[in-house]
Amino acid sequence: MKIDLLTEEYVDAYASDIAAHSAPFPGVVEALEDLASQGASLCVCTNKGTKLSNQLLDALGLSKYFAAVVGADQLRNRKPHPDHYLFAIRSARGTPARSLMIGDSSNDVQSAKAAGAPVAVYAYGYTDTAPDLLGADAVFKHFEELPDLAVRLLNYQPIPRV
Repeated sequence: MKIDLLTEEYVDAYASDIAAHSAPFPGVVEALEDLASQGASLCVCTNKGTKLSNQLLDALGLSKYFAAVVGADQLRNRKPHPDHYLFAIRSARGTPARSLMIGDSSNDVQSAKAAGAPVAVYAYGYTDTAPDLLGADAVFKHFEELPDLAVRLLNYQPIPRV
């Protein structure tokens, strides 16, 4: 079909220069390093395909921070269905009660809430709805806030820094 051919061409074009117009938001790398140093097991749960997600993370030098990448193509039900997030949690050897969804859309909030997990939303994310109206447990404006936000939302004691 013509639509399949066009889709393939689009994906090929995107993949050929995947990080040309992409960069981590300010503070993301530092937040990932801080969370990892506290013993967090991080996972990507995305409605993007797994192959493209891994390719983008590799190109941006972020793959090393994630225990797993779970794209929409890995299971039948994707976000906002809780199965997607639950599978991602299991892939990172976590549990819903000890996980925190960091998202930017209503799909992220709905998926995490249905899975029984708290969720924090980035204020400048990918949504037409005002972030404070998405129903998240917290909204943050700077990624530097994430480590302390995780401690507060999960009510745990971080590993002391030496």
